[in-house]
Amino acid sequence: MRRRQTLGTARPILGIIVVAAVGIVAAACAPPAASFEQTFSGVTSVVVMSAEGDISVTGGTDEAAAVTADSSLASDDFDIQVEDGVLRVTHTCPGTSCSVDYTITVPETVSVVVSGGTGNVIVSDVTGAIDVTTTEGDVFVRRVTGDITAATETGIITGTQNRSST
Repeated sequence: MRRRQTLGTARPILGIIVVAAVGIVAAACAPPAASFEQTFSGVTSVVVMSAEGDISVTGGTDEAAAVTADSSLASDDFDIQVEDGVLRVTHTCPGTSCSVDYTITVPETVSVVVSGGTGNVIVSDVTGAIDVTTTEGDVFVRRVTGDITAATETGIITGTQNRSST
């Protein structure tokens, strides 16, 4: 004798869960509302201060620095400038929840200072000193030969292939 089991309300609930999951994935994969991309010359150090979003700083062989910023707000103004060789990248949310993800490529000899609120920070392939602080997020440091200072209140600090004296 075969028994048949009825799922009852399980199918509609499962359907709602699948639709919600697809919506979350689609939102995560959506293009940014505002973007910025520019190249800067004469950069000897980098200072990044951002309230929310991921930050990646990578050293390269090019003499110029390149900054790409992707914001969750369509009307975001990006505060990025070079003064006396210091590339300053600053972002605060204008009273609403927002985030900006930065991808920054710099000459490998620069020093890097990052102060992040919420988000992960990656610094790699630089020979200058780095100082990274984040409130909520992980810190990844790779192939850095300068002095390294890293701190996070909530997150993990990971270093690989570094040759720093500190």
